Amino acid sequence: MKNYFRILAWIILGTIVSCKTDEPKPGADGLTSLLKVSNEASGLNCVAGGTRIDTGIDKNKNGILDTEEIQSTVYVCNGNNGLNNLINFTIEPAGANCANGGFKIDTGLDLNKDGLLNPGEITKTVYQCNDIVTKYEIGMNYGGGIIFYLDATKTHGLIAAPSDQAYAEWSPTSTTTNATAIGLGTGQSNTNLITSTLGNGNYAAILCDQLVLNGFSDWFLPSRDELITLYNQKTVVGGFTDDHYWSSTETAGNTAFGLLFSNGGPTCCFAKSNQLPVRAIRAF
Repeated sequence: MKNYFRILAWIILGTIVSCKTDEPKPGADGLTSLLKVSNEASGLNCVAGGTRIDTGIDKNKNGILDTEEIQSTVYVCNGNNGLNNLINFTIEPAGANCANGGFKIDTGLDLNKDGLLNPGEITKTVYQCNDIVTKYEIGMNYGGGIIFYLDATKTHGLIAAPSDQAYAEWSPTSTTTNATAIGLGTGQSNTNLITSTLGNGNYAAILCDQLVLNGFSDWFLPSRDELITLYNQKTVVGGFTDDHYWSSTETAGNTAFGLLFSNGGPTCCFAKSNQLPVRAIRAF
């Protein structure tokens, strides 16, 4: 059976179509909606065949609806009685259905076989809306704390809790945890290693791991380089003492890296039994 459908937004099967109806708002970058329309063979999704419509946001801005960008899939199936499915794609202006504009997708069977999707034949309407991405900045209050680091894309980074959690020891014993990573992006794995090795207690890593703050529960103790980066933005974040702060980077069975926040001087290495202030961070 042929799969006929009418498309009102210059779309053909197998193509990816973008829709961007608004200029980006001040302080934000617009992300475009993409649609991919393809034939769906007879099978589990459509007994008599039909059309598959994948929709999503072009997060990496390459103009292609990549597999990981697909947010929803709609199947428009032909009728078992020989009726064909019809699809109308129209631009949806900014408004109640899509705050930043997007696509309106009407589907239904061609009951009168005139090749047009008439209003009375529409059985389903879905909207695929454009998105707005916040333009993040160092010092912005976001995600339960204050942004102190952004990567090259300016869409991911690290957030510091707005105040210290407590003074705590790094570890109650001289147990080796193998939490020796130092770089950006390694504080979470260090924290996981420490807490899985040491278990319950009242030490620096677990204070961060168990922290629930401003609706977020994925906090961790910063690695050495994350702590240094946090020090470099200490004025923006605020609330620090002039004492040494713990990192999650272990330097030996009985020592770990700490950083003096009065002048940024590292101390390698503090005995794990020392009581030092703890500042939790999280990634986004």
